Amino acid sequence: MQGTVHAIVLIVLALAVVFALAAVKRRAPTSRQFTIALAIAVFGTLAAPMFNHHMCREGEPRTQWLILGPCLLLVLLFVNSPAWRRTLGAAVFVGMMGLSCHFTDLVHEPGWTGNPDWDGGASMMFRSLRQSAAAVAADSENPNVEMPAGWLRELSIWPAVQDQFGDQRPVRRELRRTWHTRLTGLYRYSSIPQDFWYPGGSLADAITRLELRDRTTR
Repeated sequence: MQGTVHAIVLIVLALAVVFALAAVKRRAPTSRQFTIALAIAVFGTLAAPMFNHHMCREGEPRTQWLILGPCLLLVLLFVNSPAWRRTLGAAVFVGMMGLSCHFTDLVHEPGWTGNPDWDGGASMMFRSLRQSAAAVAADSENPNVEMPAGWLRELSIWPAVQDQFGDQRPVRRELRRTWHTRLTGLYRYSSIPQDFWYPGGSLADAITRLELRDRTTR
């Protein structure tokens, strides 16, 4: 629902600018007016990422900036009435900032992302697990001990691995597009529980072949 509201607001703002430009008296901007309008529009568009940047990999609201930034420029360039120009320009700018903030809030909630290439840290967790398991194997008194295939956390070496790695539980994101994904850049995802699979064989060899597999039951 939040994504739908986000998309509707974005569409309404863009259409409002189009209808306003068709309804109000327009002007032919001079070179000075063009320069001022361009400078304000560029600053206004850059203000959204400057004041709403988040240091993670869940994505940025780029399409919101790319749609509403030009809308702001068109308003500042062609609306003749100063009062209408200020009102519409302020509405577009506030809308752009608001949608940027809403996008950031949304992608930090479970089930939403703006970056389909980000796995939520699962690959980083797996690398950390493999390093911890390799360290345990290197310190083992019998690195050639044979162990059966199975879930790593159910094998005898898990307590030693857990001492270094902790009890982290990996999940896999299963993405799906929504009707507004192309417009908003927002994706839904489901979290599929996973676990670490030991392929069987000698500890020294098999520990380098650990796998991430879906595991719906613990």
